[in-house]
Amino acid sequence: MAKAFRYQHLRSIVPNVAPSADELREGEIAVNLAPGVEKMFFKNAHNQVVKFITEDQVDTKTNTFSERINIISGATDVNTSSINDLNDKIAALAAGVNITLSVNPTVIYKGVATSVTLTGTMINGTPSEMKLMDGSTVLATSSSSPITKSVSLNITANSKTYKVIGTINGMTFEKEASVSARYPIYYGFAALASDLADVSNRYSPTTTAAHTYEKTCSVDGYHFHILVPSDISALSSFTMGGAPFVMNSSTETIGGITYKVYTSGYAYNNGTKLTVVAS
Repeated sequence: MAKAFRYQHLRSIVPNVAPSADELREGEIAVNLAPGVEKMFFKNAHNQVVKFITEDQVDTKTNTFSERINIISGATDVNTSSINDLNDKIAALAAGVNITLSVNPTVIYKGVATSVTLTGTMINGTPSEMKLMDGSTVLATSSSSPITKSVSLNITANSKTYKVIGTINGMTFEKEASVSARYPIYYGFAALASDLADVSNRYSPTTTAAHTYEKTCSVDGYHFHILVPSDISALSSFTMGGAPFVMNSSTETIGGITYKVYTSGYAYNNGTKLTVVAS
């Protein structure tokens, strides 16, 4: 008996006849055109013959899952949607979509409540959603870029990290940024170094003591001091006008914080201005 399907002709009108695996090449399609029971088949890469069924032939109670996912119209819709989604992702990546997060200020004093502004920005793309996060806590959401949120921060740790998450074309981009925190550096003229632990003698928030310190003495006989907290690296070199400047070092606990104290080798009179470069 002749086979219903051959390589050279891929059609049959014999009802309820399906091709066998040896009658089809991989990827080849066979069609049975018997009236009322039309069927389509193809051979996959696993040497299996797979049957397509049309949408109106599906019975969710009797058809298997594998049969249901082979519905031609449904498979076409899914494939088209997947291709469109992939094209959107490729277009976004080709455009150089990126995300940034800035914090302002970047350094604050430890133990002092400070307002910090977080700004998340999506570059080269229009997000569907933006979120500012503190750990797992959502601080703010937006459907546009940039997204901004001000928070009050009061910490004794060395840093606090925030995150922005941006979504575009089904892709998620993330970026983190940290606020650093240090105890204050104090500097100036005084009879005792501990007398300088006052807001008026604080250096602006910083993570390094390598700066230029400038002050004018207001009382005769005062020494010049620089107080560096233990959470900032110690100093080792001092100059003034390009020449070495003598500073003696010691350690003091001030307000419960350990400080490395650098004191000038000489006392100065009222009106003396010093500009000391420390590193």
